[in-house]
Amino acid sequence: MNEAQLDCALEVAESVCKQLGRELSTKRQRVLQVLLQSSRPVSAYEITSEYNKLTTPAIKAMSVYRILEFLTSANLAHKLESTNKFIACKQDCDNHQHPYSLFLICDECEQVSEICSTNEFIEQLGCAIGKTKFTPNGHQLEIIGRCASCQTSQNS
Repeated sequence: MNEAQLDCALEVAESVCKQLGRELSTKRQRVLQVLLQSSRPVSAYEITSEYNKLTTPAIKAMSVYRILEFLTSANLAHKLESTNKFIACKQDCDNHQHPYSLFLICDECEQVSEICSTNEFIEQLGCAIGKTKFTPNGHQLEIIGRCASCQTSQNS
Protein backbone atom coordinates (compact mmCIF):
# COMPACT_ATOMS: atom_id res chain seq x y z
CA MET A 1 0.00 0.00 0.00
CA ASN A 2 1.49 3.32 -1.01
CA GLU A 3 1.41 6.48 1.12
CA ALA A 4 -1.58 8.03 -0.70
CA GLN A 5 -3.63 4.83 -0.31
CA LEU A 6 -2.69 4.62 3.36
CA ASP A 7 -3.72 8.25 3.96
CA CYS A 8 -7.01 7.67 2.17
CA ALA A 9 -7.73 4.49 4.17
CA LEU A 10 -6.99 6.29 7.44
CA GLU A 11 -9.28 9.17 6.44
CA VAL A 12 -12.08 6.68 5.74
CA ALA A 13 -11.41 5.06 9.14
CA GLU A 14 -11.58 8.46 10.83
CA SER A 15 -14.91 9.13 9.12
CA VAL A 16 -16.31 5.73 10.11
CA CYS A 17 -15.31 6.33 13.74
CA LYS A 18 -16.95 9.77 13.74
CA GLN A 19 -20.17 8.27 12.35
CA LEU A 20 -20.08 5.78 15.24
CA GLY A 21 -19.44 8.55 17.75
CA ARG A 22 -16.05 7.05 18.58
CA GLU A 23 -12.50 8.33 18.33
CA LEU A 24 -9.73 6.95 16.15
CA SER A 25 -7.00 7.59 18.73
CA THR A 26 -3.34 7.65 17.79
CA LYS A 27 -2.83 4.11 19.09
CA ARG A 28 -5.86 2.81 17.20
CA GLN A 29 -4.67 4.56 14.07
CA ARG A 30 -1.19 3.03 14.37
CA VAL A 31 -2.56 -0.50 14.88
CA LEU A 32 -4.80 -0.01 11.85
CA GLN A 33 -1.79 1.27 9.92
CA VAL A 34 0.13 -1.92 10.74
CA LEU A 35 -2.83 -3.95 9.46
CA LEU A 36 -3.19 -1.86 6.32
CA GLN A 37 0.49 -2.17 5.48
CA SER A 38 0.64 -5.92 6.06
CA SER A 39 0.49 -8.09 2.97
CA ARG A 40 -0.90 -11.03 4.94
CA PRO A 41 -3.02 -11.70 8.02
CA VAL A 42 -1.17 -11.00 11.27
CA SER A 43 -1.55 -12.09 14.87
CA ALA A 44 -1.96 -9.66 17.74
CA TYR A 45 1.61 -10.42 18.83
CA GLU A 46 2.94 -9.70 15.34
CA ILE A 47 1.03 -6.41 15.37
CA THR A 48 2.50 -5.58 18.78
CA SER A 49 6.01 -6.27 17.53
CA GLU A 50 5.56 -4.20 14.36
CA TYR A 51 3.88 -1.36 16.28
CA ASN A 52 6.78 -1.23 18.72
CA LYS A 53 9.26 -0.93 15.82
CA LEU A 54 7.41 2.17 14.60
CA THR A 55 7.02 4.17 17.77
CA THR A 56 7.75 4.62 21.44
CA PRO A 57 6.58 4.12 24.11
CA ALA A 58 6.03 0.44 23.55
CA ILE A 59 2.51 -0.96 23.54
CA LYS A 60 1.55 -4.18 25.31
CA ALA A 61 -0.23 -7.05 23.60
CA MET A 62 -3.27 -6.64 25.88
CA SER A 63 -3.72 -3.08 24.59
CA VAL A 64 -3.43 -4.33 21.01
CA TYR A 65 -6.16 -6.91 21.70
CA ARG A 66 -8.47 -4.16 23.00
CA ILE A 67 -7.72 -1.99 19.97
CA LEU A 68 -8.37 -4.92 17.64
CA GLU A 69 -11.69 -5.48 19.38
CA PHE A 70 -12.60 -1.85 18.67
CA LEU A 71 -11.42 -2.02 15.04
CA THR A 72 -13.38 -5.22 14.38
CA SER A 73 -16.52 -3.81 16.03
CA ALA A 74 -16.24 -0.80 13.68
CA ASN A 75 -15.73 -3.13 10.67
CA LEU A 76 -12.33 -1.55 10.04
CA ALA A 77 -10.60 -4.88 10.63
CA HIS A 78 -11.58 -8.53 10.57
CA LYS A 79 -10.52 -11.47 12.69
CA LEU A 80 -10.02 -14.60 10.65
CA GLU A 81 -11.35 -17.29 12.95
CA SER A 82 -9.65 -20.14 11.10
CA THR A 83 -6.18 -18.67 11.66
CA ASN A 84 -6.74 -16.41 14.71
CA LYS A 85 -5.19 -13.54 12.75
CA PHE A 86 -6.36 -10.11 11.67
CA ILE A 87 -6.61 -8.13 8.44
CA ALA A 88 -7.72 -4.61 7.64
CA CYS A 89 -11.11 -4.30 5.98
CA LYS A 90 -10.44 -3.54 2.36
CA GLN A 91 -14.05 -3.27 1.19
CA ASP A 92 -16.15 -0.15 0.90
CA CYS A 93 -19.42 -2.09 0.92
CA ASP A 94 -22.23 0.01 2.33
CA ASN A 95 -19.75 2.22 4.15
CA HIS A 96 -18.29 -0.69 6.13
CA GLN A 97 -21.70 -2.02 7.15
CA HIS A 98 -21.64 -5.23 5.14
CA PRO A 99 -23.72 -7.88 6.90
CA TYR A 100 -21.51 -10.82 5.99
CA SER A 101 -17.78 -10.92 5.45
CA LEU A 102 -16.60 -13.43 2.88
CA PHE A 103 -12.93 -14.39 2.75
CA LEU A 104 -10.91 -16.57 0.40
CA ILE A 105 -7.79 -17.68 2.29
CA CYS A 106 -4.82 -19.29 0.55
CA ASP A 107 -3.41 -22.02 2.81
CA GLU A 108 -0.06 -21.81 1.07
CA CYS A 109 0.87 -18.09 0.86
CA GLU A 110 -1.74 -16.78 3.37
CA GLN A 111 -3.11 -14.20 0.91
CA VAL A 112 -6.67 -13.20 1.75
CA SER A 113 -9.29 -11.81 -0.62
CA GLU A 114 -12.33 -10.15 0.89
CA ILE A 115 -15.46 -10.40 -1.23
CA CYS A 116 -18.39 -8.05 -0.82
CA SER A 117 -21.59 -10.04 -0.34
CA THR A 118 -24.69 -9.17 -2.33
CA ASN A 119 -28.17 -8.99 -0.85
CA GLU A 120 -29.22 -11.85 -3.14
CA PHE A 121 -26.42 -14.06 -1.83
CA ILE A 122 -27.26 -13.20 1.78
CA GLU A 123 -30.93 -14.02 1.22
CA GLN A 124 -30.05 -17.37 -0.40
CA LEU A 125 -27.60 -18.22 2.37
CA GLY A 126 -30.10 -17.21 5.07
CA CYS A 127 -32.79 -19.34 3.44
CA ALA A 128 -30.50 -22.37 3.19
CA ILE A 129 -29.39 -21.97 6.82
CA GLY A 130 -33.00 -21.48 7.97
CA LYS A 131 -34.03 -24.80 6.45
CA THR A 132 -31.53 -26.60 8.68
CA LYS A 133 -32.80 -24.94 11.87
CA PHE A 134 -29.17 -23.93 12.53
CA THR A 135 -28.51 -20.61 14.30
CA PRO A 136 -25.20 -19.00 13.33
CA ASN A 137 -23.16 -17.13 15.98
CA GLY A 138 -21.41 -14.86 13.51
CA HIS A 139 -21.59 -13.39 10.09
CA GLN A 140 -18.35 -14.43 8.49
CA LEU A 141 -17.56 -17.07 5.91
CA GLU A 142 -14.00 -18.27 5.36
CA ILE A 143 -13.13 -20.47 2.41
CA ILE A 144 -9.69 -22.03 2.54
CA GLY A 145 -7.95 -23.19 -0.60
CA ARG A 146 -5.27 -22.14 -3.09
CA CYS A 147 -4.99 -18.76 -4.80
CA ALA A 148 -4.37 -18.52 -8.55
CA SER A 149 -0.72 -17.61 -8.03
CA CYS A 150 0.01 -20.67 -5.86
CA GLN A 151 -1.90 -22.92 -8.28
CA THR A 152 0.21 -21.61 -11.15
CA SER A 153 3.49 -22.13 -9.29
CA GLN A 154 2.44 -25.71 -8.41
CA ASN A 155 1.66 -26.52 -12.03
CA SER A 156 4.98 -25.15 -13.30
